Amino acid sequence: MKNPPSLLVLDTSAIMARNIDLWGAECCIPPSVIDEIKLGKLKRDLDNVISRLKVIAPSEESRNAAHSAAARTGDDPVLSSTDIDVIALGLQSGGTVVTDDFAIQNVCRSLGIAMESATGTGIREEISWTYRCTGCRKIYSEPVAICSVCGHEVKRVSRKNPARKKKS
Repeated sequence: MKNPPSLLVLDTSAIMARNIDLWGAECCIPPSVIDEIKLGKLKRDLDNVISRLKVIAPSEESRNAAHSAAARTGDDPVLSSTDIDVIALGLQSGGTVVTDDFAIQNVCRSLGIAMESATGTGIREEISWTYRCTGCRKIYSEPVAICSVCGHEVKRVSRKNPARKKKS
């Protein structure tokens, strides 16, 4: 990151990437990120930099807003409680969320939260999701595990966005 924002909200994936300049910006994490990093080298790395990180619990209001946005985008089924905390903290603090998780990035984009990828690969536009049967290809608007028509597994897939420009 060349000119880092004044406040970075780090997801576990950002810490795992180990390429965040903790001296160039103020950084914060929700307590649940610490809970995800329990053992091994990453835990030792976190212990070495924890004094540079502000640990802030997001408000219930921010968590509710993050949950609502995740439900609207269709990302709710794949986001963990920690992911919701990261989004909520980004919303609450006005900071830039740093994550490589596309679902987190998608919800941040929908909420107007600034975001960056820790490794340089991020989403370019908001993704809409739908659910498609792996057998008969029936489309569902809500997540279901098993197709009611043929009994095959139903998977989440990106929905074609009519606002996207077609490549020539």
